[in-house]
Amino acid sequence: MFSIAICIILMSFTATDVHAAATIGYYDPYAPFSSPLGRAEFAENVAIELSKMSLESFRGAAYSKGVDLIRDIRSGRLRLAIVNPLLLWMSDSESRPRSVLVGTHRGKALCPYALFSRAGTNVRNLRNLEGRRLAMVRTGLEDKRFILNIVLDGEVRDPEYFGQIIEVPDLAGAIGTIKFRKADAFLGLDLDYRKYFGTSTIRKLTSVASSLCPVVIVDPRLNIQQIESLVALLKRSQEGLTPIIERVGLDGFTHLLSEHVAKLGYALRSDSELYKRAKPAFISGQKLEKRKILVTIHELGRDISPDPKLLLNEGDES
Repeated sequence: MFSIAICIILMSFTATDVHAAATIGYYDPYAPFSSPLGRAEFAENVAIELSKMSLESFRGAAYSKGVDLIRDIRSGRLRLAIVNPLLLWMSDSESRPRSVLVGTHRGKALCPYALFSRAGTNVRNLRNLEGRRLAMVRTGLEDKRFILNIVLDGEVRDPEYFGQIIEVPDLAGAIGTIKFRKADAFLGLDLDYRKYFGTSTIRKLTSVASSLCPVVIVDPRLNIQQIESLVALLKRSQEGLTPIIERVGLDGFTHLLSEHVAKLGYALRSDSELYKRAKPAFISGQKLEKRKILVTIHELGRDISPDPKLLLNEGDES
């Protein structure tokens, strides 16, 4: 009876080879890892936990490039992966991986982002960054639109607002540009980087908008029963996975709502000209306080509210 059960499980994940069905990929350059080794260990730990709940043995594979992960999904080497949400648009509609779950941060499917600079500099808000250098984590798809339209919520309506946008491979690279004075600020997940990187040189300026947390995708060629089996496996493994995925700022996985995907897709496809004509709005990680607005008006020497497209309220230092 036991051998029959094993055969059923293996048949449900039929692929070109046995190892392909048992590999879970991982790609999220915004995750707070200080080295590629940390990413590889994370992917393997997730695979180990999934193996405990399955009759099949999984292995983990960490990717440094999203295009490589998509290639392996298309070839059938990967059947399951946890990825940055932008990868949902890295292939045409026919071969696009199917999104089945999304990570949660404090119970929500949206991960908050924040603006960071080097401690002790005169960079205090977005207004100070006009003409200066912004480090941007590279994913390989629509990165500038992601930063301008989603993370900054259309607040900066001109892509040339920053003097230079420096692309880096991951969050560790973004922090490195600040530490070594190669950039004036970076946008990253709203986390305590002292906890993850042991650095006190990074200062949080303010919280900004939120984007989808990492998404779980599967090979689009899987049938509904195979997909349901994978989803059920992840759900059963939630308790054991929690301490592992907390390492990247997540607390679990939940079903991905189509409205979240549609909102992300619309912002990525939207032409930046729409945002140049759009009415700007304040971006603030905390409730606006009259005192702070008055102080800002005084600093600018105005007797009216400043143009919000050039202003972010200063947040608490992390």
